[in-house]
Amino acid sequence: MFEGVKNGWDVIKASIKVFNKHPVFLVPLIGVWLIYAPIVIYLKWFFPWEAFSFFSILLIIFLIIFFFALLLTFSCSMLLELIQQVETGKKLSLARAFGESTGKNLIKIVPLAFVWAVIWFVLTIIEAILRRKEKSEKEELSARNVAKTLGGYEKFSWWGLSFDLLKKGIRMIVFLIMPAFAWQDLGFIKSIKKGFAVLRAHLMEFATGFTLTYLAAVIVFLPPGLLLYITEKLDISLPDWIWVITIIYIAFAWSYSLYLEQMFTADLYLWHLKWEKEYEKVIGMLFNSIKP
Repeated sequence: MFEGVKNGWDVIKASIKVFNKHPVFLVPLIGVWLIYAPIVIYLKWFFPWEAFSFFSILLIIFLIIFFFALLLTFSCSMLLELIQQVETGKKLSLARAFGESTGKNLIKIVPLAFVWAVIWFVLTIIEAILRRKEKSEKEELSARNVAKTLGGYEKFSWWGLSFDLLKKGIRMIVFLIMPAFAWQDLGFIKSIKKGFAVLRAHLMEFATGFTLTYLAAVIVFLPPGLLLYITEKLDISLPDWIWVITIIYIAFAWSYSLYLEQMFTADLYLWHLKWEKEYEKVIGMLFNSIKP
């Protein structure tokens, strides 16, 4: 048990070390955030929700979730291609990683993102039903409220925390599936089976990585969280430029927290591949030793 925790911590340290050496790995996720943020702002303050029927709204929400799932899986594919470039001694190229992701990987990214979006959508609907009695005040458009929305800061509830953790777990499993087709060119079903096989083989390491990446996200989001809490409790009004800086910080915090998840699952998968090779080597030696 404790060996699994130790190994999980080693994988996290390796993820941080790789980022320090190759900060370009964060670029795909920053690109995702630059698309994600304006969409969230538009949907919250400018989209005419009242003009649509209930079922139309459900369809729109699903399409939005599917688009976000597609963006995140695509960014993960680019990260995996960048890792492969490093592992094979090639020069780092975002253009080549983008080309591979829109080429051989895309046909598998889309169905995986769709399956993930269905699960994400169902969880979102269940969460909305369970929290329907909570009052939600309409917020005016301001730099402070934009920072609050993009940072995901809302009134704490155990329901909210539970669903956030569940969504995070599913997201990390999706990221764990992706190396199977990005690195090993496995089919869609075989990639899913391979991802779950890695999860079962290293469940303790995965749990350690899940916990540590969650704690890392809490730490990096703490400064803007404290700023929002203090200004609300003391009723302090800050100039917009401070909130613009806060939003920029949130962009990097959001990207880095997701990077840790993607990099951790990629490192765990790489570790599993090396473990498989060692296992096969040992089995081969044992087989040879018992031959007549």
